[in-house]
Amino acid sequence: MNTEIETNGLKNSKNPLVSIQMITYNHVSYIGQAIESVLMQKTNFPIELVIGEDCSTDGTREIVFDYAKKYPEIIRIITSEKNVGIHENGIRTLLSCTGKYIALLEGDDYWTDPYKLQKQVDFLEANPDYGMVYTDYDILYERKNPVTLKARNKYYWGKKEPPSGNIFEELLKGNFIRTLTVCFRKKYFENALNQGLFKNDWLQQDLIIWLEIGYYSKVKYLNKSMATYRNHQSGISRTGGSNKIINFGLNNIQIRLFFSEKYECSEQTRMILKKKYYHYLVQNILLYNGSAEAREFLKLLSETNYSDQTGRIKLLLAKNKITAKIAAIIIKSKNHLLSLKNFRIPKWILFRIYDTKAAFVNFFPEKHK
Repeated sequence: MNTEIETNGLKNSKNPLVSIQMITYNHVSYIGQAIESVLMQKTNFPIELVIGEDCSTDGTREIVFDYAKKYPEIIRIITSEKNVGIHENGIRTLLSCTGKYIALLEGDDYWTDPYKLQKQVDFLEANPDYGMVYTDYDILYERKNPVTLKARNKYYWGKKEPPSGNIFEELLKGNFIRTLTVCFRKKYFENALNQGLFKNDWLQQDLIIWLEIGYYSKVKYLNKSMATYRNHQSGISRTGGSNKIINFGLNNIQIRLFFSEKYECSEQTRMILKKKYYHYLVQNILLYNGSAEAREFLKLLSETNYSDQTGRIKLLLAKNKITAKIAAIIIKSKNHLLSLKNFRIPKWILFRIYDTKAAFVNFFPEKHK
């Protein structure tokens, strides 16, 4: 790392090397910490913070404009007279970024390493065949009894590090990169935009960018936690009613299926994706049996060209109200158990560190609304 690092990297940002895109809506309790975590960055290059403020109603808007007045050489606000939604807000804010590199940070998360940007840009400048750098991160489960899971990737991946290098097919199998950890070359976003890849109104714009970068370049993982992801009840994947939550998960698989057809990948990866999509639809037909959501999933299922015996048996169960209800209970219970397994945290550790109720509130929040 270059030793001549300017304090906070905040001067002369008319020509920033890095633009930080921050979208925010009703983050009054969090936005100050998010902005401060950007302002604390120590770099030997200029940066800019471009905030997409989507007409918050809780005081977020006022906080954002106060910061912009205090740091006019660093902070620019992108907003409008009415709320435009997360998709349009994200695109318009990215389009306003002028740096060679873009880092992402949503208004309810924050960075913890003051050298995050410096480390990532140093690597990208030295390695032109790499398009993006991502890092480990902590998760703050914000409930009545908050819990912080340190170095989430270390727990999830165990002794094996998350992928680096040519990771396109790994990303097709599942998204393992968190938005708040990345820094990438702006040209890949522009490439995706010029191809019209954001016209489908998919909620997960970041995954589109990851896959575009993963296909055309290499990706580097830095094995250090440099940010904190805030898991709270008003987060995007938890709010907006059942339709928005369903669409969030559905979009994730649909985007990966789209890219598996758009670009070259192995037939094995395509079959893995088709199977995941098929079983995702079947599972949600059972979970929302008899509802409008279930009918929509049935329609999508009729358009697929994959099926297997396990899925067909589950669909037979869905035709009977009693067996469908039992199946839905089993699926929900299985999902709860997997949430513990995926984080590789033994139950006895949870129950020793926290009381039983606190542990269940944090890991099974829907039981304690």
